[in-house]
Amino acid sequence: MANDANMPTAAPDTSTVRGHHLMARVLVGTCIVLLAALATFVLVRQEMWLGGTDKPTASFAFNLTDQLHIDPQLIGYRQIGSIDVNMRQLRGIATGPQDKIYVAGDRAIHIYAAAGDPPHVVNFDSSPLCFVVGTQQAESGRLYVGTSDGIKILSDDYQTLAAWPLPDENAVPTSIAVADDEIFLADAANRMVWRLSATGEVIGQIGKPDAQRQIPGFVIPNPYFDIVAGEEGLLYCVNPGKLQISTYSFDGDLGGSWGRAGSSVADFFGCCNPSHIARFADGRFVTSEKGIPRVKVYTTTGQLESVVAGPQQLGISEHSVSDPRQSVDETVFDVAVDSRGRVLVLDPQTRTVRIFAPHDEELNQKNIP
Repeated sequence: MANDANMPTAAPDTSTVRGHHLMARVLVGTCIVLLAALATFVLVRQEMWLGGTDKPTASFAFNLTDQLHIDPQLIGYRQIGSIDVNMRQLRGIATGPQDKIYVAGDRAIHIYAAAGDPPHVVNFDSSPLCFVVGTQQAESGRLYVGTSDGIKILSDDYQTLAAWPLPDENAVPTSIAVADDEIFLADAANRMVWRLSATGEVIGQIGKPDAQRQIPGFVIPNPYFDIVAGEEGLLYCVNPGKLQISTYSFDGDLGGSWGRAGSSVADFFGCCNPSHIARFADGRFVTSEKGIPRVKVYTTTGQLESVVAGPQQLGISEHSVSDPRQSVDETVFDVAVDSRGRVLVLDPQTRTVRIFAPHDEELNQKNIP
C-alpha cells in the first residue's frame, strides 16, 4: 500500500530512542577499544620483527639452541664443492649412471655430467613434481617423472616413451620409484603408494589402512612423502606424521618401521619428518629433515651413524628458523647419493647442489660432479 503524506504519524517512543542512542554509544566505544587493541598488537609485532632488534621479545622467543647446535664430533662429512643451478624453484635431485646429477625445477630437469659444463636441459609442459632415474640394466638412464598431469617416461636420450594419466584424478604425486619393471608413485592426497605395471596399469596399493593386515596407514600432513625402492623387493617409505620410515613388500605387507620423535640428534624433530630420504648401495639411509634442517646417515637398522650437515653447514640461523615470515619450502633440502659415497644436498635458498664427502675421503675437485 502506498504511503499517504497527509496521514498523521505516531509520536516516537522516547524510551526506544534512548535505547537506540545507548546501543550506538556502546557499539562505538567497543569499536574504539578493538581498534586500539589492534593498533597495539600491530606496533608490538612491528617492534618485534622490524624494529631495532632482530629477535622476538623474551615472551615470544622459542629457544632452539639445543636443536640447532650439533656436536662437531658427530659430523662425519664435509662439503667439497657445489654446482650452481639456473632455476627459480628447485624441486628434487637424483643421480644416474656415471654419477650424473639430475635436478628438477621450474618446468625442466637439468642433467650435469662434468664439472664446468653447462647442463643438458629437458623441458616439460608442466612442473616435474617428482622423478627418479632408472639404474637397473633394462631401464638404465630412463627418467620417470611425476607431474600434476600424469606420469612420463623418457629414454636415456630423453625421448618420450610413455605418458600415462595419474592413477587418481585427485592424486598429488610427491615421490616416484622404480624396480623390476614396476613403478611406485607416492600420493600425498590419498596417503598411499600406487603400484603400477610397466604399462601403467594399477596393480596394487601400498600403505592403505587395513586392520586385517595390521597396516595402520600413513600420516601425511603436508606434501612431503618420499619413497625409495630397494633391489631386494622392498619399498622404504617415509611416514612423516609418525616420524618414522616404514618398510613394505611390493605386495603391500608391512615389514617394520624405525625412527622416533625426540629432540636429540638421533631422533626426528618437529611435527613431521623426515622430509626426504635416499639410500646408499650398501643399504644405509640418508635422511633430510625440515623445520630445523639436518641431513643424517643411518645404518640399515635405523641407528644414527653420523651427521652430514646441520643448520650451520646449510646456512640456517636460529633467527631464520623461528621467523614466521620464512617460507618452509625455502628450508627443505632434498638429498641423493652417488656411487662414490657422496651425499648431494639440493639447497633451494642458494639454488645450488652442495656436495658432501666423508671426512676420510681424499679431496679431488676433478670428481665434481
